[in-house]
Amino acid sequence: IDRIVENLPAKSIACTTKGRFFDLQILFENLNRKHFHGQSKARITWGKAQRKRYRKSIQLGLYYYEDNLIVIHPALDQSFVPEHYISWVVYHEMLHEVLGCETKNGRRKIHPPEFVVLEESFPSFAISKQWEEQNLHRLLRYQPNNR
Repeated sequence: IDRIVENLPAKSIACTTKGRFFDLQILFENLNRKHFHGQSKARITWGKAQRKRYRKSIQLGLYYYEDNLIVIHPALDQSFVPEHYISWVVYHEMLHEVLGCETKNGRRKIHPPEFVVLEESFPSFAISKQWEEQNLHRLLRYQPNNR
């Protein structure tokens, strides 16, 4: 968790939505209008990546409930990443805001059955999962400034 918190932008810092290849605000607004009837009020920003020689995993998107903030990993702002894939990642994080977090028997359930049904109903869900399987190794090799 400390690793996640250290990459979180301070509340007073403006969100950076324009990347080299994608503008997160435009993607967010389109998804909000089309799938959430304008109900999502979250802010969105590109996160900061640490230089790592090799990653075993990568957190492509995060939703911070306390700050109502979606943070997207900059590894997704590359020319080979299709728009449908990054849109699916943003949609996934928007679901966290809209559905909230359920607590049952003292445990947080961040992906309850309703969440899974809605996520799998996203128009490009299947093709996005397939793309991820075929390209995850490229995202894991991401180095800042190597775009």
